Amino acid sequence: MKPTPIALRLGSVLFLAGVGVAAAGVYFARVHYIRGKAALAQPVRFDLYREANQALLARSTDIDGKRRSRVVVIGDSTISRWNFDDAPEDWEIVNRGVAGETSAQLIYRFAADATALRPEVVVIQTGVNDLVAASLLGPRGEALVPLVAENLKAIALQGAEAGFEVILITLVPPARPELVRRPIWNKKIYRQVRQVNETLLRWVPPDRVTVVDHAAVFGPADVLAPRFASDALHFSEEGYIRFKELVVRAVGEALQRR
Repeated sequence: MKPTPIALRLGSVLFLAGVGVAAAGVYFARVHYIRGKAALAQPVRFDLYREANQALLARSTDIDGKRRSRVVVIGDSTISRWNFDDAPEDWEIVNRGVAGETSAQLIYRFAADATALRPEVVVIQTGVNDLVAASLLGPRGEALVPLVAENLKAIALQGAEAGFEVILITLVPPARPELVRRPIWNKKIYRQVRQVNETLLRWVPPDRVTVVDHAAVFGPADVLAPRFASDALHFSEEGYIRFKELVVRAVGEALQRR
């Protein structure tokens, strides 16, 4: 029997959809392969902000005759993608985010990209990239989960020992994955994020360290609401508005304590 026009069109649509999914899979596999090799070649991005740090330290924090409180915000793409143009005028915001970075990597560059800049306050937001990997590694990945909380504590302690105020924000949970990310996504990550956050919220930190719960503005859900997300791991414009609200409040309180 000769195929009908409708059957032919449906077959063409299904074929093209299959080709699209396969192409997306190849693309993401290539991206992750390249990132993996780059991480092995240069696991910590010491070079990314070296020149900017040198220029910052070569001048005073006085700008236009006004003394500004230096606030370093450091972490992964949540930080690196944030536009700080509308920060309070008496703050000097220094963005030291690195997209794709893990907490294990941040430990090693924290001294160069935060402590050395002599800030009044440091805001830390990182850890979810560790758990993206952990969620895909089976039993080995489960063993990595508690290490994320320990890494974050260690980073915060570096800041406290250096004498400035540290704001450690709990991990913001991912949103639902978009279609192209689903083949490399494991829903265990939501439980793992909750596990790390519960550990951080039970911690009694030393003086100068404040753990701030993301739920104060995003709510207690294990999955980030769609309106706050542009994709599984990144904020939408509304998400950044909420995140700014959280950071501004916490930094303001930290500056009052100094």
